[in-house]
Parts: sequence; structure tokens; C-alpha cells
Amino acid sequence: MKRLPIRLRLTVWYLVVFSLALTAFGGSVWVVVRQRLYGEISDQLKERAGSVEHFMAAQKPNITAEHMRRELSEEYDTEEEASWLQIVDSDGQWMYRSPQMAAVSSSVTLPQSLPERGKFSSIHSERVHLRVIEKPITVMGKLYAVQAAVPTNGAHHTLENLQAVFFLLAPLFIVIAAIGSYYMSRRALAPVDEITAMARSIHDHNLDSRLPKLNTNDELQRLSDTLNEMFARIEASFKRTRQFTADASHELRTPLSLIRTEAEIALRKTRTEAEYRAALEHILAESERTTELVESLLTLARTDSGAMELQLRPLHIVAFLQRVADDWKPLFAEAHLRFEALLPAGDVLVSADEATLRRLMLVLLDNARKYTLEGGRVTLSAEAASGAVTIAVEDTGVGIEPEHLSRIFDRFYRVDKARSRSQGGAGLGLSLAKWIGAQHGTEIAVTSTVGKGSRFWFRLPTVPHEQIDSLPLSSTRTEEVR
Repeated sequence: MKRLPIRLRLTVWYLVVFSLALTAFGGSVWVVVRQRLYGEISDQLKERAGSVEHFMAAQKPNITAEHMRRELSEEYDTEEEASWLQIVDSDGQWMYRSPQMAAVSSSVTLPQSLPERGKFSSIHSERVHLRVIEKPITVMGKLYAVQAAVPTNGAHHTLENLQAVFFLLAPLFIVIAAIGSYYMSRRALAPVDEITAMARSIHDHNLDSRLPKLNTNDELQRLSDTLNEMFARIEASFKRTRQFTADASHELRTPLSLIRTEAEIALRKTRTEAEYRAALEHILAESERTTELVESLLTLARTDSGAMELQLRPLHIVAFLQRVADDWKPLFAEAHLRFEALLPAGDVLVSADEATLRRLMLVLLDNARKYTLEGGRVTLSAEAASGAVTIAVEDTGVGIEPEHLSRIFDRFYRVDKARSRSQGGAGLGLSLAKWIGAQHGTEIAVTSTVGKGSRFWFRLPTVPHEQIDSLPLSSTRTEEVR
């Protein structure tokens, strides 16, 4: 079964609650008014029965029943309030009985059958509505029953009028409430329709569109602001994805074109073994660069999706850096560069993922090797102070111009694209290094002077010294992902 729209459900719910509340209120008013009217009548009847008892008790002690009847007739025949009065003794003999009372009540209630406090009842006829009290009284040792009544036509008509007004106005109020509740719910939910329509119109080609700004200071404004923030994040993610795809396509197209061109040229005519070997070497070199680029792209894709998680474990950083330095010494010697490692004595314990930290060092040292001319110097240093160890890679290379410093960590950004292509770079290394640093809770900083060199450094918090002996050294993984 299809559910009703929210505005209709709110209207129905409001009408049900309002109708119940209106019925409860009207019923309560009717009951209170009735109790008040009949309470006053009951008090009047009690007072009348008491006056009868007081009058009879005031007669002579040895008065006969017949004499009592005459006294009662003389007293009450001329009084209007006695028009609804009758008195009977314990033998069922009438002591006094008004004609009006005799006309509406033919029964005889003996005093001994009545409760001590008396009882109330109602008599309804075509012309009159009566409230009746029947109360036993004892006068001069004799028991009598006084039956007095008061017309309640006025109270009855008042209650009927009150009931008629309620049944007349209640439907009117319910209709007004239905119209008002539907209007208010529709007006309150109108922004939801706007948000829905706008959200449906947003797709991958207009992600810069936003939902209308609300100033209602309620849940709908928070919903609209939250959705706009979500759209902003989605737009930024789409832009990054599109830029990443475009850059990756561009970077992959170049080596693939080179490989294809080299193969086509080699196959155009018969060549010597040396010429074929040279062509295959060129193809192999481009294939290696393409493989490195694809691996970097896959790594970036895993980092973006959150699938790549680091395992931070205690690591003896000085011993780790010494192993890195030993691995890189032959490479710097082959490039005719001086390389030295300035590491502190003793050891320092940090929390790190050894494999990714090794890759970060690979990026920094490889960049220093690529952009330092022969005869230059590269220095790997570490300095522990104030609960942290500062790790730096400094070179005497070509340096970086100031306008490029803010963008060198962007993906696919290269200061000298032609030079980077010849050296195999794709502009992804520093962006990966930045991500690795962020996963370790640090940020890579750089200072550079054109023609004098660059210095990259980052800080890792140290683990307290007393834990060094109790924690095992992280296993060394020699796999390098270039």
C-alpha cells in the first residue's frame, strides 16, 4: 500500500490530535457545567428538606398526625417552593402531598427503606424535568420521608444549548484546522520540494550548482547546508578524478607513442643487429618508465580510495636511515655525486610504516640525484631534539624557482617537463611523498635557492627512550616501489 505524502500525514495527524483535544475539552466543559448546575440544585434540595424537618420539629410535642397534616398544609399550600413536596410517615400515610408532586410521582417510598443521607433521582415528563431528593427525618421519635423536587428545565436547556453549540462549532473548527494545517505543512515543506527538484537537476556536468540557500534556522536549513557541502566535496572529487584521468592519459600517451614509433621505424627496413639492439633498448627504457608510471598511478588510486592502509610500528630510525644510505651510496657514486649521511650517535625510536617511509626517502633522494649536476653533493641528515627527529635531504643542485615551490607536491606537476621526461619523471613522486608524510602525521617542507640547491625535511615524533629496549626493531623490507 502506497503511503500518503508527508504533508497529508502531518495534516491527518494534526486533525486527529486536534479532534481528540477538542472533544476532550468540550466534554470536560459539559461535565463541569453539569456538575456545577446540579450541585447547586442538590444543595437547594438539601436545604429544603432541612427546613421541612425544622418546621415539623418546631410543633407541639404531643401533636396528632391529623393536626400535623393541617399545620403542614397551612405552611406549604401557599408557598411556591412547596409545589413540589410530599411527606409520608413510616406507615405509608401521606402527611403532605402537593398536587404537582402527586401528578408526576405516584409511588410511595417508606422512610425506613431510604439511606440515612438520602438519595437523589430525576423525573422527566413531557413538560417538566425534576431533580428529586428523598431523605428520612426523625421528628418527635417518629420517622418520616421527605420527597422534595426542583424543576431543572433551565439547567437542562443550558446543557442542551451547550451541547448544540459544541456540535455546531466543532466541525467548523476541524475544517478550519484541516485547511490551516495543510497550508502550514505545505508551506513548511515547500523548501523540501525545491531541494528535491534542484538535487534531481544536478549531474556530472553541472556539479557547481547548489541548492537554494535557506535562512529558516531550522532542520531544513541544516539539511540544505549539509547537502551543499556534500555537493562541494563531490565536485572537488570529480575535478580531481577528471584531472587525474586527463593527466594519466597524457602521461601514458607519450611513452606508448614513443614505443610504437620506435618499433615502426625499426621494422621499415632490414637493419643490423646493433641497430635492432639500440631500438629494443629504447623500447625497454620507455617500457620501464611506463611501468613505473602505471605503478605510481595504481598507488595513487589506492590512496584515494582509502584501500591503502599503513601499519605504524616502532622503528629504530637511525639504523633505518643508515641502511637507506648504504643502499644509495653506489647510485650516487655512479652519478659522480658526493653523498654523506650525518646521523646521530645512539638510536631513536619512532612510530612508522617502514615500507612507505622507505619509499618517501627514495623519492627525496632520487630527486636530489636527478637535479644535482656531476660533482655536486647530497646530504642525508637526522637530528633528534624536543621529542622529535628531523630528517632532511639536502643537495647542491639546480634549485627550484619560488613560483614553483607551492605546486611541486601537486600530481603530474613538473618544473622542467622536458628535463623530467628525459630523466623518467612523471611528476608523481612528491605527491606520493606528501601523502606518506600525512599518514605519519607530518608535513614535508622545502626551501630552495636557484643555482644553489634544495632542502626537503620532515619531523617524526619519537617514542620515549625507556621503551626502546622493550620494543622489537621493525623487520626490514627491501622491496622498493618506484
